[in-house]
Amino acid sequence: MVKEAKLTQATVEKLETEDLTTAEALETLSEEDITSLGLTIGQRNLLKKEVEKLKRRKASSDNTDSVEAMDEGDESEPSSTPDMPTSTHGENETSKRQKQVQPRKESLF
Repeated sequence: MVKEAKLTQATVEKLETEDLTTAEALETLSEEDITSLGLTIGQRNLLKKEVEKLKRRKASSDNTDSVEAMDEGDESEPSSTPDMPTSTHGENETSKRQKQVQPRKESLF
């Protein structure tokens, strides 16, 4: 994703120097943080755009997770919904989705 943003090698090196190589780290950047990196205007704007994309994806993912959690309900109360279909391995479909939506922590460069 950051590769697709056309960031220069100099920008990538600055991000690596500041340990900003994962989506999780980039999501924490404020506008002030980005400005303090000393990037050119073009690179700064490209980075801001990518950080906003990451934040929107995380917010969208968080909303999906909270909806799934509400669907599961409190285990102490009986559920009025039928049992979830199970796969041949004994996992229900919600469990499979939750495993697929794990945050990525590998380097973006």
